[in-house]
Amino acid sequence: YLTIKQYQNVTIDLNNHIIRTSTEAQSATQVVLNSGTLTIEDNSQDKNGKITNAALKPDMSKIPGKGDYLILNDGTFTLNSGTLECTSTGAATYAVENHINSNKVSPTFIMNGGKLIHEHASAVRMYLNGTMYEGNTNSVIINGGTIESHGYGVAVHYSTSSTIAPH
Repeated sequence: YLTIKQYQNVTIDLNNHIIRTSTEAQSATQVVLNSGTLTIEDNSQDKNGKITNAALKPDMSKIPGKGDYLILNDGTFTLNSGTLECTSTGAATYAVENHINSNKVSPTFIMNGGKLIHEHASAVRMYLNGTMYEGNTNSVIINGGTIESHGYGVAVHYSTSSTIAPH
């Protein structure tokens, strides 16, 4: 997968191209791991650029222990145009996983345009779990674009910890 490290600034212009990926891993998978600043856009005339992902061995448990994501974001991720599509089955599969990591960085996902598609589950998950993340925020800002999902457009997953859950 593509890794964008903390303090890196990367822009991906899909330019009307389609990137298809699939994974067979038994552990959590992602196509892009963003810990820095990532912008995805399609500056072509047709704006049909897409990144699509299918996890071939998703965790089908009722309460899954692993997730499969197109974008695992624990930095700042902006979608301006283009399509992100997750075709994986399983409850813990998302087009965008907005995730606070052990570096205690507060993730932000900004959707200015484009499209998020998930045929089988929720499109975006905001994840905050465990007392080690107290004081952090998890932000999803939607200014435009389209979200199509079988589940929730944006799902919030929070800890059952009495100190974290109220946030």
